[in-house]
Amino acid sequence: MRLVLEETPFLEVRDVAPNAALSPPTQLELYVTPLLALGSSLLPWKKAALQWGLTPEHRVEVISEKDGSSSVEWPVRIAETAISLRGEVTEARITVFYVFMEWGGTVVLRGPADQIARERERAMKLMLSGRPDWMSDDDIVALAQVYADSGARP
Repeated sequence: MRLVLEETPFLEVRDVAPNAALSPPTQLELYVTPLLALGSSLLPWKKAALQWGLTPEHRVEVISEKDGSSSVEWPVRIAETAISLRGEVTEARITVFYVFMEWGGTVVLRGPADQIARERERAMKLMLSGRPDWMSDDDIVALAQVYADSGARP
């Protein structure tokens, strides 16, 4: 299962590598996570997403956070952050949190603050075009998948 962006990307869409230590970006980078089963609290998931790719020495300052909806009306939470290391801002980020029933995924735009500001409108249109792609060979999310190969109906 994954999060799919419907808009034609003007940036390369990259998969999120777990436990990756990222270098400060010199240009805009766009990442999409797989859908994950969410626990009873969204806070640990959101905190981990905001700190993705950072070392413990990095600091995340939340500039703004607000609720919204995707272009097809899925609820989202949008967080804008500044990432700093030893008191110097190293990058800006916009993270869009999608919640599809008990599943969640994120889209992360990272880059220099001036580049994010310049491409903000176009980037937000892309980042808010997400929808779930429930089809997966590994995960069962509906009873219909159990019976799909047999031709039987539940």
